[in-house]
Amino acid sequence: MKKLFVLLAVGIFALRCAKQDESAQKKEPEITREEVARQIEEVAPDPDAPAPVAEDEPQARPSPEAIAAAPFKRPDVSGLSIGELWEKYRTSRQTAKQFEKQKAYDKAVGQYLLAAECAQQLEKPGIAAWQYNNAGKNAIDQFRKMTDYTQRMKSIESMEKGAEKIAYIKESRQKLEGNMGMLEQARTYLGDAHKADNADPEPGRKKIIESNLNFIKEITRFIEGT
Repeated sequence: MKKLFVLLAVGIFALRCAKQDESAQKKEPEITREEVARQIEEVAPDPDAPAPVAEDEPQARPSPEAIAAAPFKRPDVSGLSIGELWEKYRTSRQTAKQFEKQKAYDKAVGQYLLAAECAQQLEKPGIAAWQYNNAGKNAIDQFRKMTDYTQRMKSIESMEKGAEKIAYIKESRQKLEGNMGMLEQARTYLGDAHKADNADPEPGRKKIIESNLNFIKEITRFIEGT
């Protein structure tokens, strides 16, 4: 009986050791190629899938200076009758003068351009020359208004030489250069005035056109420091 008990005890111990060895030597199940491919597909992005659409970033609104300096679209008056052209010429010119009184020079530019195009269509280059000149002059006045040009020049003239004056001149040059778009418009309109004046010259008009062009040249020289 005692031997039987000993044999049972030895058998139970051997069985436990075998299970422990089996547990210690147990390996992870092998992953098949199909399983690997499936896992890659779950992680890797599909190259044919459409790219995510980024949300539109809020666009900064253009400054009043940028709006004012935007080139005017040339009005098309080619389809108007002679009577309609004269009527539009008169009304646009009158409106332009009202804008001038209100110092809304940028709006006056557009109306003078309309009057000039009507005059050209009516084959009145002399009249068109004055209107193109007026458009250029109002573009210059808008530039002066946006840059506070007159006050800047007075301040520079009255300041004593020194670091403060040098800094103010530098800042003024940057301000004027940032608004040169308006003067580029003026240069274009004054060039049109020149062409129209050449087709129908009038004493004194060319001198006025040249005077306005000279202002643009002076600003350019000031910005360049020459």
